[in-house]
Amino acid sequence: MPDDFRMIGIELRAAKDGYSVVTEKKGIPRYRSLRDEPGYVEKFSGISSIYHPNEIAADYLANLAVLDGFVDQSRIPKEQMAKVDEIFNPIRSWARSTFGAADQN
Repeated sequence: MPDDFRMIGIELRAAKDGYSVVTEKKGIPRYRSLRDEPGYVEKFSGISSIYHPNEIAADYLANLAVLDGFVDQSRIPKEQMAKVDEIFNPIRSWARSTFGAADQN
């Protein structure tokens, strides 16, 4: 299914009453691939399903559930685990506060 999508960002400019779409000739909106936007790709590092907000959430939560529920983290090198924690700690924190999950550590 993701191959059927075009992940694009449409360029906007500030306007008096909010924002307006920047257009090319003939009124075609100026856009580019979100995969070419470093800020977007970096924001969702650690997962691959970044083509829809629901998929982003599902990917993060599924990975977090597997990582925290089924992976022996003591076998992961500390440097690598630090990178994983940097990505997933905000998700862990949100999940605990949202779902009321107790800290198992």
